[in-house]
Amino acid sequence: MADERVPALVAPWDQYVRSRRYAAVVHRLKGLTRAGKTAVPGRRPIGFLPGDDVTPQDVAMAMMAPEFCEGGGGGCTADDQCPDDGNPTCSVEKCENGRCAPPKYPPDLGSCPGDLGWSTEGMTPGRLAAVTCLEDLVAELGGTIVKKESGFRTLEYQTHLYNIYRAYTLLLTWPEAECTTARNAAIYERDNIHHIRGEVAQVGFHTAGDAFDITVSVPNEAALADEARTRCQIVRDVPRETWHWHYIGGN
Repeated sequence: MADERVPALVAPWDQYVRSRRYAAVVHRLKGLTRAGKTAVPGRRPIGFLPGDDVTPQDVAMAMMAPEFCEGGGGGCTADDQCPDDGNPTCSVEKCENGRCAPPKYPPDLGSCPGDLGWSTEGMTPGRLAAVTCLEDLVAELGGTIVKKESGFRTLEYQTHLYNIYRAYTLLLTWPEAECTTARNAAIYERDNIHHIRGEVAQVGFHTAGDAFDITVSVPNEAALADEARTRCQIVRDVPRETWHWHYIGGN
C-alpha cells in the first residue's frame, strides 16, 4: 500500500502551468491581446502553438513584469500560482505579499552527531534528584514508568533534530516531484530513527540539562501533576507532550 503521508507526484501539465516558461507564455499572450495582435501570426509552420517561440530572454522579462512583482497587477495569492523552477535539488518558490519569492530551500539534515538516548551527562544533582523523585512518585500512585526516552542532549544533536522537524514540516506542503527524495528522507528520520513525536525547539531545555522525556502511566493524572510540581519541582509545560518534564527548581 502506498504511503499516504507522501503526496502524489505532480502531473506533467500541472508542473508546466507552474513553470517560468508558462508564466512567460501567459505574459506574452496578454501583451499581444493588449496590442490587438493575433497569438499565431501568419507564415507559421503547421502545429505551431502560442508560446513555441518564447525565448529565455522572454522568460526573464516576464518574471520582472508587474503581475509577478510585489504590489503590482494581480500577482499571486497562493503558492500554487508561483512557477516551479524545476531545480532537481528541491527548491520551491512561494507566494509572499503578492510576489513569487525566490526558491525556499529546506534545511540540510546533515549527518547525525549521535543520539545519546537516555543520558544524564549534563544534569546537575538537583535535576537528577528530580528524576528519582518522579520515579518514586509514580510508584506511590500505583503507576509505572513506561519509557525513559531522552535526557540531556548535545547542542549538535538538538540542532539535527530541529533541522529534521523543520524540513519535515516544510516538505509536507511541497508536493513538487523533485522534493520526493528529500521529503522521504525527512519522514524516515523523523518517524523511524529519532521517533520525533512533537515540535522541536532550536535550542531547548534538554541542551541545558533542565528537561527530560519520561513516559509514565498512573491512575490519577491530576495527583501526579500536583505532586510532581510541589515535591519534585518538575512540570509538563509543552502542550500535548505528556512525556516532557521541565525542572523548575534550583541547582
